[in-house]
Amino acid sequence: MPHQRFTAGLLGGLLAALSAAVWADGSATWGAGGQSMSIAWRDAQTVRMDVQGGDYMLVRDGNAYMVSHRGGQPMVIDLSAMRQAMGGMAGSAGPAAPAAGPSGGDALVEIEATGRTETVAGIEGEIYRVVYRDDGGQGTQEMVLSDDPLAVEMTQAWFAAIAALSGGNGGADADRMDRELAERGLGLLRAGDDFKVSSISAGARAAGDFELPAEPQAMPGMGR
Repeated sequence: MPHQRFTAGLLGGLLAALSAAVWADGSATWGAGGQSMSIAWRDAQTVRMDVQGGDYMLVRDGNAYMVSHRGGQPMVIDLSAMRQAMGGMAGSAGPAAPAAGPSGGDALVEIEATGRTETVAGIEGEIYRVVYRDDGGQGTQEMVLSDDPLAVEMTQAWFAAIAALSGGNGGADADRMDRELAERGLGLLRAGDDFKVSSISAGARAAGDFELPAEPQAMPGMGR
């Protein structure tokens, strides 16, 4: 996993804690790797990520689905069922969210406030120096973090979505970055030059935007 990417997965007791919190509907757009991605959420269990071409991903109650259209008709793929049908291989080779922002359970080695601030997408955050360890070794990255509720919710919604999409079990490491940010009540606005939130706002989307438009199936052309 490249050192330039800030990674995390959000599961277990953390998800339970987030579910108990009071959430406000919101949406955000960020840029990463020269691409852009939009995310909308109601809570950590209800997240939508829109991708290019009108396709989108839904996370509902810890389950992830990909919604596309074929011949003008919606098609819903149950990513958890697809992983099972492929003997677990889809966990590593299945669909992944484009323009990935923060992802995975890297171990937090050190997080230090620099005393400097930066405004990103209209939200003032503090610049931190973060040292972390992943499969490739140890890396350091400058991150802009904020306790603004919208930034916190967006980050937690993304972590929960990545956990559902990857089918990961979250592990038991106490020093995971996702847990550290949740405990500190911080959200991510920028990570180095690779990830930056461009817009973020509160406001509900239409109820149907979080509903499955068709019966899910494990694989294209296979009914459940």
